[in-house]
Amino acid sequence: MARNALAVVAAAGMAVTGLTAPAQAAPTTDAPVAVAKAAAPKVTTTTRYITSQDKYGTMLFEETNAVENAKGVVVVVHGATEHHSRYDYITKKLNEAGYTVYRIDNRGHGKSANPYVNNTIPRGHIDDWHNFVGDIHTLVHMAKKENPGQNVFLVGHSLGAMTVQSYGIKYPGDVKGIVSSGGGIFINPTTEKNSQK
Repeated sequence: MARNALAVVAAAGMAVTGLTAPAQAAPTTDAPVAVAKAAAPKVTTTTRYITSQDKYGTMLFEETNAVENAKGVVVVVHGATEHHSRYDYITKKLNEAGYTVYRIDNRGHGKSANPYVNNTIPRGHIDDWHNFVGDIHTLVHMAKKENPGQNVFLVGHSLGAMTVQSYGIKYPGDVKGIVSSGGGIFINPTTEKNSQK
């Protein structure tokens, strides 16, 4: 079950970044077979501001797209200079697959920056990496509290990918799985030398 869930989350992560392309179907003379389409799950969308655990009381814009009887929860973390709405498509696909999705506008981005809210962090800036990762920690635990017993996954792209990677290092085992798309991964120079022998 968990492996299938991670596969769905990974596929959705690849879809949003363009890592997959639609397959080219071969022409056919057979009549198309009607396929019963599953009813789309009912999605309840809520928006709110949550307070960061930093010492400034930074307000973060958050949107939840909840489905009834969810298979699990996915926290989506956007990249630099983006905002949560950039991931509406992946959210829709995850909802259709039966997952509840949580997203924030990262500090200094979207509705978590001036003029929407009076935060001290200028638009486009990250004041402290630990606070940045801490914001995701706050969101993950809010998702866990609101969805008891559900598996929680992280999906991050670009700067969001580096954030979810850092989250996995700082909080090992806190989430069921992590999908990292377009994030840099440092290579240990010693390991790199040894692997070339």
